[in-house]
Amino acid sequence: MKRKCLAVGIILLFIGTCIIPATARESEKPLPTLRGDWLYVGGSGPGNYTTIQNAIDNASDGDTVFVYDDSSPYFETIRIYHSIHLLGEDKNFTEIYGNGVNSTIYGTANAITISGFTIQNSGRFYPNAGVYLYGSDGATISQNIIKNNRIHGILLLDSTNVHIAENIIEQNNEFGIGVIGGSTNNITIESNRIQYNYGGVVGFSTDNIFVHGNSIVYNEMVGVFFENSRNIEGYHNDVISKLTNAHDNYSPNKWENETYGGNYWGDYQGVDTNGDGIGDTPYSFDFNSDNYPLMKPVHDLYVDGGGPYFGTIDHVLQFNTEVHGGQYPYEWQWDFGDGNTASEQNPLHVYDTPGIYGAQVTATDIFNRSSTNIVTVKISHPPETTMYVDDDYTPSTPGWNFDHFREIQDGIDLCGNYGSVLVQPGLYCDSGYKRSVLIFASPYDDSQYITLNKPITLKGAENKTSILDGKSQSSVVEITGEKATLSGFIIRGIGIWGVHCSADNCVISYNTILGEARCIIVRGNHIQIFGNELTSTDDSTLEIWGCMDVDIFRNNITNSSTAFDLMLNEQIKIHENNFIGTLMRTAYWVDLLSTFFSLFRKTRFYQNYWYRPRVLPKIIIALGMMYLTYPVPLPVPVVQFDLFPAKHPYDIKGFT
Repeated sequence: MKRKCLAVGIILLFIGTCIIPATARESEKPLPTLRGDWLYVGGSGPGNYTTIQNAIDNASDGDTVFVYDDSSPYFETIRIYHSIHLLGEDKNFTEIYGNGVNSTIYGTANAITISGFTIQNSGRFYPNAGVYLYGSDGATISQNIIKNNRIHGILLLDSTNVHIAENIIEQNNEFGIGVIGGSTNNITIESNRIQYNYGGVVGFSTDNIFVHGNSIVYNEMVGVFFENSRNIEGYHNDVISKLTNAHDNYSPNKWENETYGGNYWGDYQGVDTNGDGIGDTPYSFDFNSDNYPLMKPVHDLYVDGGGPYFGTIDHVLQFNTEVHGGQYPYEWQWDFGDGNTASEQNPLHVYDTPGIYGAQVTATDIFNRSSTNIVTVKISHPPETTMYVDDDYTPSTPGWNFDHFREIQDGIDLCGNYGSVLVQPGLYCDSGYKRSVLIFASPYDDSQYITLNKPITLKGAENKTSILDGKSQSSVVEITGEKATLSGFIIRGIGIWGVHCSADNCVISYNTILGEARCIIVRGNHIQIFGNELTSTDDSTLEIWGCMDVDIFRNNITNSSTAFDLMLNEQIKIHENNFIGTLMRTAYWVDLLSTFFSLFRKTRFYQNYWYRPRVLPKIIIALGMMYLTYPVPLPVPVVQFDLFPAKHPYDIKGFT
């Protein structure tokens, strides 16, 4: 039964949240009550340090390192091994820009304070984050902007009694906040804005997590996610996710407060018959429920501009927005990032220059409350242009976000048809690092991969020095665009498959593909696969399924448990390949015995080198799967021949 005091509690809490931000802004300057010595970075006075890390290395427990914004941005990765206070002059202008390899700030000491910074560009592999605390007790992370990190915004591992408050945590590739590990407990997460990440607040095997008064909005996959975690308490959060608002598999955790109410859930469908602001029915998810769901957002007004948007120059692009909270009617203001504006909710716009734009939409309600959202717009180049990708490029690189990019997918998205994307030497993990935990996604969700979705050439650097690594957590490359070419990469860390080609008229050439899963899967027609080094130690190397006219030639196929799975194909040619240390299996699916033997003519093996010099034809033992009674297959042995096998291995070299 609902209690009338809930409405009073909501009003009191709303008044409190109106007062708190004003005092919080006052405290962004260093507090004179902090004890210990003060060390200064980036100012103009005598004795100032030039780097943050130098000041930290010279600090002792209890000291304060104060960083001026005069010398911002600071291109550093910070390591904190003492109990210090690290304070920035102004979070909007005191920026720490990591090296893209490690965590931007990593701390192991107790009683650390991190406040007043913009923190971005962490490394791309777990467990890196914008702020990563390991084994820390009593830390405070407050009043920061933590954004654009290549994996997590904040990550706590085996840390206790941590207070995370009044931060803006946005546009991080995985979790906004991640709390992980059986020793991680007593974590308070309050009054943060956690938005446009892959997941909002995510916890695994934790205890005593308090989530209060946060805006957890427009995260791509999930708002709040807790797995095998106990004593979770969450209330007065606004949770509006693009896919799933909440997951919590442990009961009973607590997602309401008897005095102040529950949370606002963007997809709640209940009604409020007595007008007290509390829904009449619970909001249920998994093994938990919010028995006092709020009918309106706690924090008034949210606008989502949709996106990301993709278009081409001189073509009309449609923008779409939605709004939560506030009071109708709304006023709209769009800034498209190219000097043009509009005052409609869902405007049309034409860009005349390719590039990556940040389009900004602001919604204002009748009480003059406003909310702003910036969305990504990618406008591709004209045909036959060349894009360049290097993981060392930065915003100061000439052509940044025009024809020079740090991520391969950005280069593909902005490349015009029949153009090229040239990837410089380096280790690239567009496929794996973004999605190390697939919470509710299908394992075949295109967002996990490098998606080659148009007729262009994606080419690695000379001597195969461009490495695509799936981190064994997903697939690596999806080819969905006709007439696409993938060439010149080392592809490794295969989780599902290395390359999946579902389009027609494509070329896969001069790659080295290594893994325990399938190297290449083909579902398209008129495909050429040549010049590749292919090794799959625990699965078939190539799977060709339902295809016509696939030409597989001049490849080295080595140390593979099975060379091929061939199913329901026409005109498959396998010739002039080197098979070294490879077993053979060829699987056919047929439904009638009368058509079984005709399938031999649909796949031709000829002039391949088989392990050793041969004079006589090579006998290929295959396994046919015949369906006399569907769906139970009848295995039937099949014998095929390479009538003219090569006597010596072919000299197959990759491009240079």
